Amino acid sequence: MKEHLQEMYFSQAALAAYQTCALKFRYRYLDELSWLQTGHAGGHAEERALGESFHLMAQRYFQNVAPDYLDAITPSAQLKVWLNSLREKFPLRDELCYYPEQELRAVIETARFTAKYDLLVQYPDGRIIIYDWKTQASPGPGRTRPLQARVYALVLYMAEPFGKRRPEDITTVFWNPRFPGDEQVWSYSRLLYEQDRAELTALVGKITGLQYGDFSGLRPAEDGSAKGCRWCEYAALCNAGGQVANAGPLPSPGDVSWDDVEEIAYEEA
Repeated sequence: MKEHLQEMYFSQAALAAYQTCALKFRYRYLDELSWLQTGHAGGHAEERALGESFHLMAQRYFQNVAPDYLDAITPSAQLKVWLNSLREKFPLRDELCYYPEQELRAVIETARFTAKYDLLVQYPDGRIIIYDWKTQASPGPGRTRPLQARVYALVLYMAEPFGKRRPEDITTVFWNPRFPGDEQVWSYSRLLYEQDRAELTALVGKITGLQYGDFSGLRPAEDGSAKGCRWCEYAALCNAGGQVANAGPLPSPGDVSWDDVEEIAYEEA
């Protein structure tokens, strides 16, 4: 197990899983259990499929697929509305370079990180904008800079896919077609980079220093709320083992942190 953790590249989702519940991290990344087909997961299957379709549609749009063809292969009325919102918000510009669905890795000291970007946009003046598409039926995370924005900016800065850049050249934007006028924007800076580097490498170091048996206990239950347990896809396992007395009903969309949601993954057709 130690070797696995030492060689693991940590994504935002992995770090968020550990911060939410060490046992959830163990189930997902050490035991390698896929999402369980419970009522919790199944109830969101349709929304997840819609999100996957939008990500694929956005990738094709920024790859400059012919508009008529893209319209023809957009399967639902909801997606057509989202596609139109995407076009209005992000008209393609000749002077910009678009890189959809990019994955980068960075090693900082002994900590390994990975990030899958929905879109990177390179500007002629050296600026890089990170875009991440959100399709949850809830507004953005507000003013607090989420873990995902921290990991994405740190990995991009350290990986240097476009050559050396200043932290100030990097901006992260979350955009949801459900709320097209409410994008979430986070600038980066030398101070934020140094803070992220110190705190995130320390977090990875803490995780990689644990033994298998240390990944136990449900942190949301410590304050009696168990809110995270109601959303967790592994709640059935914990119920079976007596770890949680009552997982409770599904949370409302506003109860779910965007950092806790697994990144959408799919293969291009």
